[in-house]
Amino acid sequence: MEAHSKEPTGIKESKSVLLFVAAYDSRYTDPTNYDAHVRGRSTDDYISLGRVPVGNGHSIPVVESAKYLGSILSRDGTDKADVEARIASASKVFGALRKIIFCNGDINIDTRVAIYLTSVVNVLLFGCECWTLTSDLTRMLNSFHRRCCRTLFGISMWHVEAYHITTATVLKEIGLQEITHFISKRALAWFGKVYRMPWNRLPRKLLTCWVHEPRRGQPASWGKSILKLMDLAGIDSNNWSQLASDNAAWCDAIGVKFKPELQIDCTSDSDGCGPISIPHDQRILTGKDLVAYTDGSCIGNSHVRKNQLKAGWGGVILHRAKGHIDNPDDLNARIIDQGKIWGPVIIDTTHPSFIGATHGSNNTGELSAIGEVLRWVNERFDNNDSRSVLIRYDSKYAAMVAQKLWSAKSNIQLARTVQLLYTETSKHRTVYFSHVKGHSNHKWNEYADKLANRGRNSNSNDKWQRKERIRRANQQREQWLENHLLQD
Repeated sequence: MEAHSKEPTGIKESKSVLLFVAAYDSRYTDPTNYDAHVRGRSTDDYISLGRVPVGNGHSIPVVESAKYLGSILSRDGTDKADVEARIASASKVFGALRKIIFCNGDINIDTRVAIYLTSVVNVLLFGCECWTLTSDLTRMLNSFHRRCCRTLFGISMWHVEAYHITTATVLKEIGLQEITHFISKRALAWFGKVYRMPWNRLPRKLLTCWVHEPRRGQPASWGKSILKLMDLAGIDSNNWSQLASDNAAWCDAIGVKFKPELQIDCTSDSDGCGPISIPHDQRILTGKDLVAYTDGSCIGNSHVRKNQLKAGWGGVILHRAKGHIDNPDDLNARIIDQGKIWGPVIIDTTHPSFIGATHGSNNTGELSAIGEVLRWVNERFDNNDSRSVLIRYDSKYAAMVAQKLWSAKSNIQLARTVQLLYTETSKHRTVYFSHVKGHSNHKWNEYADKLANRGRNSNSNDKWQRKERIRRANQQREQWLENHLLQD
């Protein structure tokens, strides 16, 4: 794990922080200083909330709250700080658009509501799938939402008090619902998705885990929040599992549009290293197995669709490598015959080497390199050859998309072509993936990088001309051997 600490004489604060999550107050003799007088511990055992030294005068602070993936984690384990931060962020967005959009009478109400849902509500409910909603948090969210709805309707609290306008009337007139309705859809959609995950996924394990210790009191929990949202959506909380197992039926029950989920290839584990049938510590290469280093290349790599940049791919295939797939002993390995391949990323749909890329970029180069290596293996070895293949990549995006563990947002045809090549190769041999850090002076990663640069600068026909030259050379060699054998 990499940590960024504060230097002894530095002014700049540490990027890394430590968050101490406290137990319930009842677990401490004195909750103000978090003394750990629990189950026979010494009364002098206290929690230190000062800076934590990490060596050489560097230190990391202990904080009461920290932001992680856009959400606020708090020492007390509640979501109050995160909800307050979400309301503050959404309030800024609403304030920025108030005069030009939400209070503009020239814009019809339907358009204003659509913009409100897109810009404000999405900011407000970011991460709400994991909130443990208490009555106080629900009241805070409802208060903000209702205030925004009154602005959209063009009234203030004076109108509400003078004309006795209810919240239900305002919501009905503008075609919106209470904020808990939107939270319910998002949280239950996420809940159903987690429930349908395979058991080797960590979220699925946590969904039905428990602590083997009696509870003290009845604190709010995420599970209880989900049950309340089920009641709000009209779902029987005692018989939800069968409904949640069917994606289409679950979406219909919670009132969201059905979208077929990405079908993850269950022959690969969640870290994208290889088949789950082989334990990680047993993924060992033999001398006959193949190791392929892949890389992509694109100069600039910005505004790639607009600029139509040139990109290339490259791969080097080795044999005589041994050891574990995470760090194989391949520095003294040998490049297999015709094991250096490279070429440009083809975007011309009429070209014979086109495999689906719509533009040149680092990502399309990396993905093309993996696809071309898999194609090379399929063409070079027959189905009876059972040697394994290890693909060492420096682009996690390309490796995950190739194994169908991530969904590609662009270059869909390229992604599908590479996924089909991976599926076809996996039918006849074991295909492993392991990461190698790019530009780390690794011998074979640098070699693949040079081949990718060569591919970027090559002509689109070079690959096929090279294959033809190799084919003719093999024919000439076989003819020469046949003539000499006949003479003998």
